[in-house]
Amino acid sequence: MRGTDFCRVDLVSLPVPTFRCRERRSPGYSLATRPDGGFRFVDLENWRDPQFLPGVVRYGDLPGLLALNAPEELCILGEGDDIPTLTGDIYKIRGKAESVVTRPGLAEGLKWLE
Repeated sequence: MRGTDFCRVDLVSLPVPTFRCRERRSPGYSLATRPDGGFRFVDLENWRDPQFLPGVVRYGDLPGLLALNAPEELCILGEGDDIPTLTGDIYKIRGKAESVVTRPGLAEGLKWLE
């Protein structure tokens, strides 16, 4: 794992419902995976869709949810080479632009954790 001290790792798979067990005081690393590449809540056609999350589009859709992780380290998988604009902007505002990266797949993401 990154570093020599105890660390927490969140593995979040989207758009499936996510869970996180994080103590606000503990540093950690998050790995967000997107197996379908390109999912956005705004693209759902019906509010009854099982992937629907009320209010999420108003607050920045998936990039807004990922930005909530700032300033902790975040590796986004399946998004391509570009960090979502809102996510990157929030990390820059928090002074941690270098703490968010993208990787093409799970194997590369797991290497990032090493």
